[in-house]
Parts: sequence; C-alpha cells; structure tokens
Amino acid sequence: MFGAGNFGQRYIEHNSGTADIVGAIDNDCDLHGLKLFGRIPVYPVEAARGLAWDRIVVCNNSGDIVRAEIHEQLTGMGVPEGMINFYPEEHMPEWIDQRRGFFRDFSCYASLNTIDGAVAECGVFSGETAKFLNLYFRERRLYLFDSFEGFSEEDINSERAFEDEAFLAGPLNKVGMLRQPSVKVVMDKIMFPDNVVIKKGWVPDSFEGVDDVFCFVNLDMDLYAPMLAALLFFWPRMSQGGIILLHDYFHPELPGVKRAVDAFEAECGAVCKFPIGDGCSLGIVKP
Repeated sequence: MFGAGNFGQRYIEHNSGTADIVGAIDNDCDLHGLKLFGRIPVYPVEAARGLAWDRIVVCNNSGDIVRAEIHEQLTGMGVPEGMINFYPEEHMPEWIDQRRGFFRDFSCYASLNTIDGAVAECGVFSGETAKFLNLYFRERRLYLFDSFEGFSEEDINSERAFEDEAFLAGPLNKVGMLRQPSVKVVMDKIMFPDNVVIKKGWVPDSFEGVDDVFCFVNLDMDLYAPMLAALLFFWPRMSQGGIILLHDYFHPELPGVKRAVDAFEAECGAVCKFPIGDGCSLGIVKP
C-alpha cells in the first residue's frame, strides 16, 4: 500500500483478513521504520522494488492532483499500470463505517474513563465486526460466541410461535439460513488473535465457564430467545458505564430483538437506551 497516514490505516482496518498487506511505502521519511498496528512495516517508496507484491493500493485522499503525482512516481519506477489501484473513500457501506466508528470512539472513551472489563460479541457470522472489536479493543480479552452452524431449530421455532407476519415472511425464517463458514474464516481476519477466546455453541449454553466482567458487548443474534438470554447474562456482569449494543433492533423483519429488550426491561427495570446512528443498532448503558 502507498500511504501510511490516516487513510492508509483506514485501508488496513477495512481489509484486515481479506488482503495480505506486505508493507506500506510512503514519501514521508519520518514514517520509515514504523510498524502500523504493530505489524505492517513502513518503507521508503523505492523499497517497493525489493518487496514481493501483486498490486500497489494507493491510500491517499488529498485529491486528484496528488494521486496523479503518486501514479506518475510509481510508473516512473517501472510499476505496471495494471498493478496500481486506488482505495476509494466509499469502500465500506455507510452502516459498517458508522458502527466501526462507534467501536473506535467507545474504546477510547472506555480507556480514558477507566471502564474496566473484557469485550464480547454474540453472533459473529463471518467476523466483519469482530475484526474491528479486536482492533480497537486490542488490549482487552475478546470473547466470540457463535454456533458456527447458523440458527438453532429450537430458537427458530420459538420465534415462529410469536406469529409475527414480518418475520414469517422474511428471509431469516429458515433453519441454516446464516450458516457460518468456519472459525478459521473469522480468525483469519483477527489482527491480535492472542486476545481472542472462541466460545462455540448456542446461547445460553456457550456462556458456561465464562467468569469475567465486561465493558462492551455486541449482540447480533437476530432472534428473541438468544438475545434475551444474552441480555440477562451480561447485564449483571457489565462495568459501570459499559455498553451493550443490540444489532437489528430497528430491523422490521426481526421483531424478536425489540421484544427481547422489552422482556429484559420488564424483568430488570428500564435502562438508558440510545441509537448509534447506523440505522439498525440500539445501545444500552449500565448505570
């Protein structure tokens, strides 16, 4: 990648696990010798001649003139035209970028305000949000809970029993609809694997043996029964000021998520709720 600044680091965040980034090159000599995220070395531009790469991605958002100058610099070094790509700012869907920004901001807030505890995600799927949780909370233990087999038949049948027309007509009303590729698919996207604990199984059985406090939890299981079980499990284990994020709270075809929050509040009392701005997720704060 050409560019080790903020835009280049954003490229790394978005492509961790999907691209083998062998190094960054940059014209800024003050950056040479650094390692981005502790693992990606920064070289002078000329060093690209000695590296093994398939393409160079230009990570610079300073405008067309600067990008054209970079392009000219690379082709002048003999880099073939077809091996130069440009990283677009709109690379990620807006909702992913907003959620990623929330993870980043809250991780900083939690550190500054000494909100202790581990981090967890229930409903990992292919690991697209887990990689950001691991990146931004890299000093904390990250628990990843998933069956890696899709929905359980028991949870699907419980959801159908509510006879909600939106869910019954929706695409998730099918056992195995979200079958997970593998644990390896997730772990290949993780930048700091030593801090990750995989808990394979269906909720709440996969909670067995977990004895920790938490500062941040992301719940993305779509259905009433596992969402409610997770809320009841994590809430007493949250640090003061910690946040539980509930994905799909506003999803019209997944009414079980909101129903789970209502049932949780009926049992535990009202909680402070706020949307995070991605159009899907609701946060609740532990007072």
